[in-house]
Amino acid sequence: MTVFEKDRDCVYQPYEGLKKVFVRRGKKGDTYRVTAYSQKLKRDVGRGVKIPKGLNKKERERYLIHEQELLEKELLNNTVIPPNICFKEYCEEWYFPRKVGVWKPSTAYNNTRWLKVVNPYFGNIRVRDLKHNQLSQIINRMKDDEISASTMKHALIMVSGALTEAVLDEVIDKNYLSKKMIPKKTKRETKSLSVEEVQALYKEVSKMEDPYWKAAIAIPLFLGLRADEVIGLHWEDVCLVPGKEYIHVNKGVVYIPGKGQTSGTPKSETSNRHQCICEPLVSILKDFQQSSVYTTGPLFRSPMNPDAYVYSGYINKHLKKVAAPIGIDVCTQELRATYCTLSLEPLIKITKMISESLGHSSLDVTKKHYTG
Repeated sequence: MTVFEKDRDCVYQPYEGLKKVFVRRGKKGDTYRVTAYSQKLKRDVGRGVKIPKGLNKKERERYLIHEQELLEKELLNNTVIPPNICFKEYCEEWYFPRKVGVWKPSTAYNNTRWLKVVNPYFGNIRVRDLKHNQLSQIINRMKDDEISASTMKHALIMVSGALTEAVLDEVIDKNYLSKKMIPKKTKRETKSLSVEEVQALYKEVSKMEDPYWKAAIAIPLFLGLRADEVIGLHWEDVCLVPGKEYIHVNKGVVYIPGKGQTSGTPKSETSNRHQCICEPLVSILKDFQQSSVYTTGPLFRSPMNPDAYVYSGYINKHLKKVAAPIGIDVCTQELRATYCTLSLEPLIKITKMISESLGHSSLDVTKKHYTG
């Protein structure tokens, strides 16, 4: 394997072996350095190049030669990255354009969003000044501005990727944004709504004009279905025949990285079930069925792409919007917890009455000795 280096007479001279400079995450031999001579700077300019997996010896060599030719063209066109380049310019002019065709469209779109988030904090700072102390100050400012931990996590991962690329471009010597500095997403504590809160939420749901989102929120509210089960419902699973109203839960839709949304069996065998539906939900589903263009297939197709399922995040987004006027912050998982709590409450009261009539000191005694 050879890496070609340009000498002063513009003649390529091969090394006897690949010159390895960077080794990341314990993988050896996947990243190398190519160099070319810059007439403007009067010196050699190098760049780290990571070789894709699965290439054989000749393909790796051709890949490195191609990368060096690109570097040479950049030098001839005076497109050397300025040492004082700011973070925003580096991302927009160098980092993002290089990833065209490498990133998936969704990844490119999301990283563009994260760049807008970090621009007020990182944008005008020189890349070479982004060291540990500077990064710590910026992260603290983001926390003071009450940016959510989830947003900060994704945005800083994008920043870390840009700084790693800057190391390969020799703009900086090290990526100082370590994983320990990136805040972890705090786990939301699941809570249950009171009867009064459920009644208030139902009133707000009843006022909704869009039958699509009205049904998407009403189903977990009345039945306590998981978000993936709601999305996986098909019209063939819904029976609205008078006296036989039920929903057959037999599918779940989950997002798998690299594959997108995938429909499969529910979480467990017992999750495949029939659930009776009450009159208010029947009325909502009938209105939705009359307004829907489709009479078969998924109930909740993506508004942007009818051949795909809607994402659960959109259901939670509309749920929060509906619940905001009554001062409730709730998600579909908490509607499921509420359904369970309110369903068990009468049973708990009956069990407590039985325990007291038997003269037991606590419910645990009754459960231990008199229940199977």
